[in-house]
Amino acid sequence: MPLLTRPQNPTRFREVDPSKLTGLRQSLQGFPRIPLGVFPTPIDPCPRLSDAIGPVEIYVKRDDLTGLAFGGNKVRHLEYVFGDAIQRGATAIISGSHAHANLPRQIAAACAKLGMRPCMILRGERPEHLFGNLLIYALMDGECRFVPVESFYRDFDGLANAWASELAATGERPYIFDDADPDSEGLGLAALGYVNAVLELESQFEALNWRPDAIYMCSAVTSQAGVATAITALGASYRLVGVSARNPGAAATITKVANRASTLLELDHRFTPNEITNLSDYIGNYGKPTSESVAATRLAAQTEGILFDPVYTGKALAALIDHVHQGLVVPGTRVLFWHTGGTPHLFDPDVVQAIEESSSTLRR
Repeated sequence: MPLLTRPQNPTRFREVDPSKLTGLRQSLQGFPRIPLGVFPTPIDPCPRLSDAIGPVEIYVKRDDLTGLAFGGNKVRHLEYVFGDAIQRGATAIISGSHAHANLPRQIAAACAKLGMRPCMILRGERPEHLFGNLLIYALMDGECRFVPVESFYRDFDGLANAWASELAATGERPYIFDDADPDSEGLGLAALGYVNAVLELESQFEALNWRPDAIYMCSAVTSQAGVATAITALGASYRLVGVSARNPGAAATITKVANRASTLLELDHRFTPNEITNLSDYIGNYGKPTSESVAATRLAAQTEGILFDPVYTGKALAALIDHVHQGLVVPGTRVLFWHTGGTPHLFDPDVVQAIEESSSTLRR
């Protein structure tokens, strides 16, 4: 499917049907939600970044400012996951992720806020020194068990259930959130956070008298699944382009999670993978910066004072820059870049080294 977007006349916005907004809000009300973040997050016009990239109009949705332990997109996910957990009487959360991912940090922060016990099964090696997200997780007294990357997905269910039994024997009431299984109800619930976020976004578009032709966002699975679900339910006209920093071929997984969210909300539409645009061209090595993502991160910092990170969001910004330069995003296009957070990655040793090597100021 071509990525070409075409600018619209700003006086001819196709606004969303108010009855569809009301219906989607009512559907979401059936699910418990625990307030964890600071919402709404702002939408910032970025004229200097726009001028630096090309003849496009860029606004940035600042989900790096969701307010919980450096913020980020996971806060929206966890409002619904923890809502379900607390309704079920949970006192501890068991989940899994990469050792240096954003999820452990935000689970630990949510647990600290709610008086619960964070327990993470982490794929990768235990590092000699703590830094970035893992340092913040440790600061909040998160418990973790490290598992080799090659056995993580195979063994997660057994390890999580075993840990749950251990916790239950001590009087805890554990809740398992499987962030890796696209068929799990947990990921469907998490995606509701970004269904709700699109409702927030629509209110902001109306206040700004501005609408995008396209939304770009860094997403492996859940955030994009929620946005896609909401856009389709509302009949919104803007195009959604996801850029993966982790999973090649993620469209099939996003499809499953979007359909899980749609089922939970009792929506009629069911997605197929060809309806999902999620690009894997800009991943490089997972968890590592690329030269393009470092350049994009530096550009945003130097033109707007906005901090992306070259491990996740910087790769999506690099994709947008590349698409403008290739002509896939035509002059005059209005783009909303959805900043999904990840600031602590700026302090990972590999990122620090990449930024140092790219900085002419530091080499003087």
